[in-house]
Amino acid sequence: MQTKPSAATRCLTGIVAGVAILFLLAGCGTSHPRPRPVVEAGGSRTNAPDSKAAKAQAAAEELRAEGYARFAAGFLHDLRDEDDQALEEFEKAVRSQPGQDALVLDIARRHLIAKHPEKAVSVLEDSVKRGGSGALCAFLASIYASIGRNQDAIAMNQESIKRSPSLLLGYHNLAHLHAQQNQPEEAVKVLEQAMRVPKPSAQFLVELAELWLGFPEAKPDLVQLSRKRAGELLDQFLKVPGTASSLQQRAADAFLVIGQNAKAIDLYLKLVERYPQSTPLRERLADLFLQSKDSKRAIEQMEALIREEPSKYPQAYLILGSLALQDQKPKEAEDYLRKAVVLSPQFEPAYYDLAVAQVNVGKPRSALETLQDARARFSETFQTEFFSGVAYARLKEYSNAVSRFTAAEVIARSRETNRLTPLFFFQLGAAHERNKGFAAAEGYFRKAIELMPDFGEALNYLGYMWVERGVNLEEARTFIERAVKLEPKNSAFLDSLAWALFRLGKSRDALGYMEKAIEHSEDPDATLYDHAGDIHKALGHVDAAVEAWRKSLKVEPNPEIQRKLDGAIGTAGQPPADKR
Repeated sequence: MQTKPSAATRCLTGIVAGVAILFLLAGCGTSHPRPRPVVEAGGSRTNAPDSKAAKAQAAAEELRAEGYARFAAGFLHDLRDEDDQALEEFEKAVRSQPGQDALVLDIARRHLIAKHPEKAVSVLEDSVKRGGSGALCAFLASIYASIGRNQDAIAMNQESIKRSPSLLLGYHNLAHLHAQQNQPEEAVKVLEQAMRVPKPSAQFLVELAELWLGFPEAKPDLVQLSRKRAGELLDQFLKVPGTASSLQQRAADAFLVIGQNAKAIDLYLKLVERYPQSTPLRERLADLFLQSKDSKRAIEQMEALIREEPSKYPQAYLILGSLALQDQKPKEAEDYLRKAVVLSPQFEPAYYDLAVAQVNVGKPRSALETLQDARARFSETFQTEFFSGVAYARLKEYSNAVSRFTAAEVIARSRETNRLTPLFFFQLGAAHERNKGFAAAEGYFRKAIELMPDFGEALNYLGYMWVERGVNLEEARTFIERAVKLEPKNSAFLDSLAWALFRLGKSRDALGYMEKAIEHSEDPDATLYDHAGDIHKALGHVDAAVEAWRKSLKVEPNPEIQRKLDGAIGTAGQPPADKR
């Protein structure tokens, strides 16, 4: 009884038949004419099977049939994982039916995997002799190079370029060989030859640009040339219409390598417009905009990232928070940085930036809580103590501020001496001054000035502290004059100098600086008007003093200034201010 073929067998037979048909079709560049009938002497029409054309046709058909049978047999062996038998049949198939480059490459690949490079070489050499393509030549050249036959590799790559001038692989292999043999000039000649290929494809242009950028890494003198040539190719690529997105991204990456970030950004923006949900592209754009200090467009890309995947980019929240702080948007910064801490609780810098934002929005207590969380998670660090000192200073708890700043100093001296900056010593000095520790404050201010002689804020602060206390007035004047020289239009510095001169009994000199201080002040300042009133009073300008004190009180009520005003009005013979 005859067994019916199973469904699997029928399916397999169909696959084999289909693949065999494709194999046959791939080998047929043109249709073959049927033998034409001829008329014999007796007048009857008949085919002439012994004619030359008919014989050639028959031989070709026989080879094609054999190729079909060999390929089908090889395919069946391949499906059964009978590798050796499959390989044998495939080799017979390509000998029967030349021009099957894809199959030849597959056979060579199988031999290489089996560690039989000599068999791969034999198959490829035979196919090349039969007129194989430049791709076969380039593959054969690669094998030659891998087994040390460099001269054969060079010759075969040259043959690849001759047969397929628009195939980059031959140029790539040949340039690489010359570079390996320390012949950079020869490698350059090969790449220059590739530059002259007429009507290159978009892919050819991008890949050749990448080749220019990749091969001369060990030759610094060729870097400039390689970047120039890559730029020329990439500019040519930009003129090709309808290029694939993958090539556009590779071109953008290459533009980055040669430092033409603007062109890279343009390509990335086009890609993002086409693929708005592509987060890798937005990441790259955000980085580029940050590097170019284009914070506005960097923010746009990072906000798009967190819209797409809110929990994936804690780093984006941190950067957005830092940028918001730079833009003096502390409330936005606090919102971003709080999310950064929640999404990435192990990311230590986020806690410190969040604390700064909280101080700047008037939440120093919240900042202290944030820093305590950081202290519990990461132990005491310079940052936890320093920013705690800043928060306590904002709360006007100067004793606690001094304590935290001192703890930060101890940590810095033991393991982070780079933290001992002029600004740090200035902060310590200011905290001690507010806490009435004037001797300690002087020491820290002097240290800041020693490290940075042109530190105008420190020069002014120390000088003004002395003036207010009535000590070291001449040195105070010298320090403040240095600050004014650094910033001639700084109203605070000008006020300090005027006040120092006033305390030195030089009221007339003081008046000129005080008038400049008021002129350059952005907003009305109660202290400046108060000092102006005192200077005018000392010079006997009672009316001017009265006007100055009135302006001071208008900005900010102050009982002591009110008493001075009332006394001056009484002296001038006018009724007291509260009875007018």
